[in-house]
Amino acid sequence: MVLDHAVRDGRLERNPARFDAVGRVNYLPPLRLMTEHRYLTAPRLREVAAACGDYETLILLMGTTGLRWGEATALTVCDVDWLRRRVRVTKAHVEDNGAIRIDTPKNHEARSVPLTSLMTEKLSLLVQGRGDGELLFTSPNGDPLRNANFHSRTWDPARQAAGEPDLRIHDLRRTAASLAVAAGANVKAVQQMLGHASAQMTLDRYAGLFDSQLDDVADKMDEAFRDPESDSEVTGTNSVRAFKVSGLADSVAAQRLSSVAPGRIELPTQGLGNLCSIP
Repeated sequence: MVLDHAVRDGRLERNPARFDAVGRVNYLPPLRLMTEHRYLTAPRLREVAAACGDYETLILLMGTTGLRWGEATALTVCDVDWLRRRVRVTKAHVEDNGAIRIDTPKNHEARSVPLTSLMTEKLSLLVQGRGDGELLFTSPNGDPLRNANFHSRTWDPARQAAGEPDLRIHDLRRTAASLAVAAGANVKAVQQMLGHASAQMTLDRYAGLFDSQLDDVADKMDEAFRDPESDSEVTGTNSVRAFKVSGLADSVAAQRLSSVAPGRIELPTQGLGNLCSIP
């Protein structure tokens, strides 16, 4: 895996561990190339989930909370905190030599993930008549879900029907991160939701999502600092706006305001000069 990463990063031309004295080792899984992150919009997520039939709630849950496959399939009824509208992630399913066993989450730390009101309603319908220790999502015969079976029986047909043939289960986790950032979540909140070990890991993987918030940050800072009464005034018939220098005495500000002729604007920085013409 380390050498495969070096190949993908362009540091090696080929992975020497995949070759022996005879040639290529055929029993090893093929090299997986890095793919671009895929993010679904909320409407597209609902379409993909609806195509999954009985597992619509599972797909919506993963696409809105960022739970990993093993975490979502290991959830039991008692893991849902109905009062706080949260789901507790304390365990995960791991497939080992054909058997499914219970393990800790990937970073070995439990976390609490918020649920939307839609998910709370859907989960409440799903748990009716079930005991606290029963799994939320199971195979048709009541066994824990297996990744390969779910892909062949449900996921592959559903993504084809929804027009997303290349969509991967892990893209639901990325979709959840994207929807959370779009809703205004900061990097620390996204880190806690996804269960990353650090905020740096979240930024390394999803930094592009936060770039779109820079303009919003500037706008919100402008709103926070602007005082409608002191930062702008409308004077005369030409409606000239004069911006006062922060901390300027009222008398001085009034004098400078009176010196602004129609069709001219005063700069907010003294070092840039007094007046400039507006073309």
